[in-house]
Amino acid sequence: MSACAGLVKPWAALIIGGLAGCWYCLFCLIFHRVKIEDPLETFQVYGVGGLWGAIAAPMFNHQVGLVSGLHTSGKLFGYELVGMVAVAALAALISWLYFFVMHKLDLLRLTKAEEIIGLDALEAARAKGLDLQPLLDKIEATYPANPRTGC
Repeated sequence: MSACAGLVKPWAALIIGGLAGCWYCLFCLIFHRVKIEDPLETFQVYGVGGLWGAIAAPMFNHQVGLVSGLHTSGKLFGYELVGMVAVAALAALISWLYFFVMHKLDLLRLTKAEEIIGLDALEAARAKGLDLQPLLDKIEATYPANPRTGC
């Protein structure tokens, strides 16, 4: 609601906020159903919420939005849609390049032993100068990697 708080009427703010909550819940269910792991629900909050805010601002703007009744009100909505597509395309391209390079450098996955210990504990131990390699080797021997599951 912060993107267009000064440009919408109170009734529109209620609709925008209510629908934002519905969108959030819907995408939480979708992610759960298709088994996409997002433990902090960042996409549901910031991705879906941001897209809804970008759509809602030109729709409910009482001065120049779709509810204003002006014959040019659709222009702002079109600009917002073009902007959203452009930003999404740029973000997708940069993300793809980043993850492609990280994949080629084999920097995307932890070893099975590192996953079992946990990255926080591992980093804390390394920061204190502890040598965990014997423990990591023993865990790797006990729980060999399975290339089919990625672990």
